[in-house]
Amino acid sequence: MEQKKQPKQPKGKGPVKPKSQLDKLLDNTKQNKQLLDGIVLVRLLGGDWLAFPANMSLEDVAKAVAQLCPGLTDAIDFGGVAKLFLVTDKQYLPTPPQISVEGGWLYSYTPLAMLRKELPLMAASCDTAGFKGLIILTQKGDEVDTERGKHQLLNAMLDHLEAVAYWEDTGAVLDKLSASSNGAKAKKCWVVPKDPELLSFGEPTSMDIERVEQEEFLDRILKK
Repeated sequence: MEQKKQPKQPKGKGPVKPKSQLDKLLDNTKQNKQLLDGIVLVRLLGGDWLAFPANMSLEDVAKAVAQLCPGLTDAIDFGGVAKLFLVTDKQYLPTPPQISVEGGWLYSYTPLAMLRKELPLMAASCDTAGFKGLIILTQKGDEVDTERGKHQLLNAMLDHLEAVAYWEDTGAVLDKLSASSNGAKAKKCWVVPKDPELLSFGEPTSMDIERVEQEEFLDRILKK
């Protein structure tokens, strides 16, 4: 019997690594930069990534995301917050500590250029730590109010959710959320940075924002 010929590999290259579901999702979106700049990505525990492109209205994105996380109790920023127990020496921990809150979601900004590299590692670590899912924004929103950044999206989501605790280390984001229409529905917790450079950005000024030291945050958010 004649044996089937194996397809030739390109010279000088090993086996081609299959594209991940996230890569395919971003590939389909990047063909139109208007859809990518401001995209919001959501992933439920152990599931596939979902994309809400930039041509969707903020209100529609917020409603759809809120429907994916009806049990959201705690929105936890990554840099300076969840990173405290998910990462050590710039490496994601394969078995990070477990969070104690029932409805904890990672809620964070990640630059477009870092999505493919960071999100698979971040998601795996969050799954192990007990997060219900991840909500990733690609615009900060702390300087331009028309963006779909942290305070804009969370404020719009609170039209469809009950009260949420929001753990964040950037005071300006918390101040803007506090001044938003649904700001009173969020328990706003400023996780105080230890890095002098980050601390130099300034403390939040709104009276309804709770100051939480990093050690206290870890004590309140992690299982004993």
